[in-house]
Amino acid sequence: VNHILYNCIAVGFESGFLDNKGNLSPIGKIQQSANQWVQKYGNPGTMYTPVAVMCDFFSGWSFPRHLYTSHVFRVWGNLPYDEGDYLTDGVLSMLYPEYRDASYFHDETGFISLTPYGDIADCILSDAPLWLLKQYPVLVIGGKLTGGHEVKDKLEEYVRAGGHLVITAGNLENLPEGLLGVKAGQKEFPLDKETVVAFGDNTFTEESGFTIREIISTEKATILASCPKGSLAMEYAAGSGKMTVFTSAFGVASGPGSFGESEIDKSFTTPYPLLKQVERVMDQIFSATEIFTAGEGLSLITCSKNKNDYTVAIGNNTWQEKPFALSSKSGKIVSVEELPLECGER
Repeated sequence: VNHILYNCIAVGFESGFLDNKGNLSPIGKIQQSANQWVQKYGNPGTMYTPVAVMCDFFSGWSFPRHLYTSHVFRVWGNLPYDEGDYLTDGVLSMLYPEYRDASYFHDETGFISLTPYGDIADCILSDAPLWLLKQYPVLVIGGKLTGGHEVKDKLEEYVRAGGHLVITAGNLENLPEGLLGVKAGQKEFPLDKETVVAFGDNTFTEESGFTIREIISTEKATILASCPKGSLAMEYAAGSGKMTVFTSAFGVASGPGSFGESEIDKSFTTPYPLLKQVERVMDQIFSATEIFTAGEGLSLITCSKNKNDYTVAIGNNTWQEKPFALSSKSGKIVSVEELPLECGER
């Protein structure tokens, strides 16, 4: 069902359709019932992915660990992650918690993750054309860009056309004269862990040391998060859109924590976690894109069939029963019709 709602060109399993007697195996029954489900209910609609996470065309990024190598935190197969790569990992971990555990658990934890904001993101590269960027209400620069005038011009036009761009100081520095009159200066301010951060009407304490950069701008900013040493997250309006800027270089801790051991059936953490200030601001941005919610610890995929007509898949990827309650953040739900799944594989 996930594949169908993902709008995949092909849906299937590698093997195992038949058992040793030539009868349909449980996998074969799943495949057959999926075909029957599509014939009965038709196209589920276009998958709702309002967020794009952009990596550089030459990033070579890959998951922190996977079954094809024992090395961890590598790009291009053998090069260690840089700051931008850890930012990519941090953003994806917000969207798909436990994804780092995929292929390391016998119960396949992480392959299909819970989705705190719904399954809302696409990953794209920096060579994506402007017309494609404009289809995403939110664009997060999720890694280190190599920069250049072409990328700068696209991002500026994206914001002016109504998009919401999220970027860190390290990427502002990599773009010629920054973006939209906002650029990173040369001054740096190292901050210790336990720095107190003001966020809205609340405060919290950072768990890691980090460094912030001077931001130079002729434009007026709305301060989203700050500390005694200066602003940590700011919002700038431009044209019909806006740009959120984090003053940390790439939104992660400045010093490594424990790398830990990559072991079977054990969770895996990053030595360069996202800063809490980044998580809080990003949480607000991602939450604002939700159409439906279903409850804690579940996955949710939304497809738009027609105006005000959606196909919504709710998944529980654990062995424990969980309650759910479908609710809308964008208006009243007039009616709900269940599209039953055949469960003959049980």
